[in-house]
Amino acid sequence: MKAGAALQLAGTVADPHDHWLKVVDTSTGKIVAGALWKIYTENPYRTPVPKLDAVWWPEGSEMRELTNEMYAQLSRDRPRMMGRPHCYLYNIFTHPSYRHRGAASLLVDWGTRLADKMGVEAYVEGSYLGKSLYEKRGFVVIEYKHMQFENENPSEEWKRAVHDLQANPTATMWRPVGGKYEKGKTVIPWEGKPREI
Repeated sequence: MKAGAALQLAGTVADPHDHWLKVVDTSTGKIVAGALWKIYTENPYRTPVPKLDAVWWPEGSEMRELTNEMYAQLSRDRPRMMGRPHCYLYNIFTHPSYRHRGAASLLVDWGTRLADKMGVEAYVEGSYLGKSLYEKRGFVVIEYKHMQFENENPSEEWKRAVHDLQANPTATMWRPVGGKYEKGKTVIPWEGKPREI
């Protein structure tokens, strides 16, 4: 876990596109929610993006291989879909005891307001936990990532992780410029035409 946190911190310090936000409970001083928005003023996929290596798992472990494959499958379509200036909600979290109290809304609203000010689209790859929050802010589901994994002799931990990933597929969600989507009318930029979503 420490290696993963150190990697995230080093990457954030080095990446000028990263904007970390936090929500603090003023009565306790504790951070109760946070988010990482990646803000791109030009196409971030003009050059290949390096593969993520899940260094927080031991080298050669099946969980490291599973995590690397999961990220590879999640990111496969990003160059095609996100090949323009955009705001990307990369990570968001809320402490369980603070859910449904508005903290995540503040974090999502920050990024969507910025996207509107910049006149760009926004993206998020989210779970069922955040889907309705994103939809209320103009995001629409483009697709669900139904990931497939192979392992000839999986451990119980691997089986549980794969089960959880497949039982709750990640939704790739897109927010058009201004957050106004009209079914069958709004043009999907990477397809060049409207579609029924």
